[in-house]
Amino acid sequence: MSHQGVKRFLRKKNAVIGATIVIMVCFIAVFAPLLSPYHYAHGDLNDALLGIGEDSRYLLGTDHCGRDMLSRVLFGARISLLVGIIAQLANTVIGGTLGIVGGFYGRVWDDIIMFVTNVTLSIPVLIFALALMALLGPGLHNLFIALGITNWCGTCRLARSKTLSVKEENYVEAAQAIGCSNLRMLFKHILPNSIMPIIVIGTLGIGDAILIAASLGFLGLGAQPPLPEWGSMLSTGRNYFFNAPWLSILPGVAILVTVLGFNLLGDGLRDLIDPHTKKLTK
Repeated sequence: MSHQGVKRFLRKKNAVIGATIVIMVCFIAVFAPLLSPYHYAHGDLNDALLGIGEDSRYLLGTDHCGRDMLSRVLFGARISLLVGIIAQLANTVIGGTLGIVGGFYGRVWDDIIMFVTNVTLSIPVLIFALALMALLGPGLHNLFIALGITNWCGTCRLARSKTLSVKEENYVEAAQAIGCSNLRMLFKHILPNSIMPIIVIGTLGIGDAILIAASLGFLGLGAQPPLPEWGSMLSTGRNYFFNAPWLSILPGVAILVTVLGFNLLGDGLRDLIDPHTKKLTK
């Protein structure tokens, strides 16, 4: 990113806030074992359902098994971030590859790819993921698979659109005129000039993946106990909502803040590459 690009990015408060949140969540996920006072599975039934600030040993209270909520929320950041990044990376690779291939080669390849894309788009992502999880069974590894192959359609359509635009540029026509191979044109001209919008939609997609993973975890289809996945923690906490509301509030706030951070960052990156926004901010 150029110096001017950095200056434009820093002028956007929402983007800076989003980037700050994402950096903090990544820091927490990486250093969770050092930041957490206890292991996420450590618990004492004698300390069950202690409230926030009720005991100095547990700053954010404990759950129904006497496990420290602060530790579980911090370790949960690692699981949720891992699921979101891996799942969206798979979606980006699948959607980006299909979109670029369809847009570049056109004809029957484009027809087939867009037919599959449109059919997949007709199925809500959460319903599609639920069906796959029902087929594969609950578990963290199956969650990676289900989320990694269900939300690629938006990336595919964007990559195809951008490829069709780039393919009409003079430098691509010049490369064709001098006899460049299709593979060379794809990697030297099409991909480098199409990658930024794909990265932007991928950033926005991480938040969506985290939210869908939490939804599946809430239904008991995600990471299984004692893993501290935020969605499953939220589901468990609803059983104690009236006498221990922090069990639901803490993971709920963690999901909200993390998804908000990725959405704000994605919006900022989108504005950064938008030529109309560039003109306005010069």
